[in-house]
Amino acid sequence: MVSLRSVHDVSLFVHELVTLPKQEIPHSLTVLQATQAETQSTSAVVSLSGIAGQTNLFSLEPEQAMNTTATKTFQKSGGLNTTATSASGLKGKIAALEDYIALQNEEIAAQRQEIEALQAEKNSIESHYQGQLTELKKAMVGDVGRLQEEIKRVFAQQKAENSRLQQQITTLKGEKTSLQQQILGLQRRIQEIEEQIGSE
Repeated sequence: MVSLRSVHDVSLFVHELVTLPKQEIPHSLTVLQATQAETQSTSAVVSLSGIAGQTNLFSLEPEQAMNTTATKTFQKSGGLNTTATSASGLKGKIAALEDYIALQNEEIAAQRQEIEALQAEKNSIESHYQGQLTELKKAMVGDVGRLQEEIKRVFAQQKAENSRLQQQITTLKGEKTSLQQQILGLQRRIQEIEEQIGSE
């Protein structure tokens, strides 16, 4: 029994079928039908009814019949090997593209983590210095308040001292005026006494 395992086998079988005398064709077709059951799992099985119904092989030249049958068998088997190669190449390109996208996603995730770490560090530094600034501001406000109170107290004391000194100055001025008047009175008294002595 003939086993049709490939497109080449099918082409050779069809070529032989076309070149056979007409009285031997039924026997060959019977062999082909028996082979169909054996090779059903492969994609190179040729059905007699399909060949007879779609293409009149017996009206073609042997080379044309072989090419026509081979073409149909290729179509049933899924196409040429180049189609599988193209599909494999396309899958490879898709896989490479997926790997590239995954790598880019990993880099983006790493950069995002680095940015988040820098942002957290920035927030920590800002919080630290903000706390120090708040404490310094509180300390400065307290110091300024104490200085203001001290200045007010000193100003009040100085004002009181200035008032006291002003009163003393006024008193001394009054005493000076009184002493000057007393001196003038004594001078006049001395002059009168001298005049009395001189007249005697």
